[in-house]
Amino acid sequence: MPLGILLATGSARTDYLSPAYPVLFAGGAVAIERVLSRRGPGWLRPALPVLPLLGGLAVLPSGIPLLPDGTMARYAEATGLNERELGQGKTASLPQWYADQFGWEEMVRVVADVRDGLPPEERAAAKVLTGNYGEAGAIDVLGRERGLPRAISGHNTYHLWGPGAEPTGTVISLGVPISRLREVFESVEQAGVVQCAYCMDYENNLPVYVARNPGRPLADTWDVFKHYE
Repeated sequence: MPLGILLATGSARTDYLSPAYPVLFAGGAVAIERVLSRRGPGWLRPALPVLPLLGGLAVLPSGIPLLPDGTMARYAEATGLNERELGQGKTASLPQWYADQFGWEEMVRVVADVRDGLPPEERAAAKVLTGNYGEAGAIDVLGRERGLPRAISGHNTYHLWGPGAEPTGTVISLGVPISRLREVFESVEQAGVVQCAYCMDYENNLPVYVARNPGRPLADTWDVFKHYE
């Protein structure tokens, strides 16, 4: 039934069915073992594991990061893995489950450099506003070493946590459309750009803005940044 639903929609992610594979593989192995124990040549039993072993070796780089970045990109192009999108409009030279591992260090470095370039009176209280939970997670985890504050975001559950109780006069923002920032802040200027070779396209060449002077407290306009996907 789940497979039928996924096939019928035509747009569902292929990894949604992956939890069922171990059970299916186990059931198939038992069925093959029973057939071969009753009929068929005995030599076939030890020979059968060779086929999935060879097939597994061929696709092993798609599941385990064995290849260097550039080689993996060529492998993905040759096998068509880079053409399989797990999300609509999300593309990269690597499959998404690999590309999503790139770009976070560059992102944190640019945001930290922008923060360090602020006047001292702004630097201490500046917040970091991101467009999605991946960007927020990078700031929260990798930004600790650079002394960045915990991120705020309007994406999914991050929106429920709000912008924080402290007054917000200056915000460093990435991944949020400039038009949305201008709905809330009087001044918005680009202060940097995030670039990464193998990350997802929508995380590459990502502008970093400094937004100042919200017309109202950020808590009152927080729903402007809310989005679920």
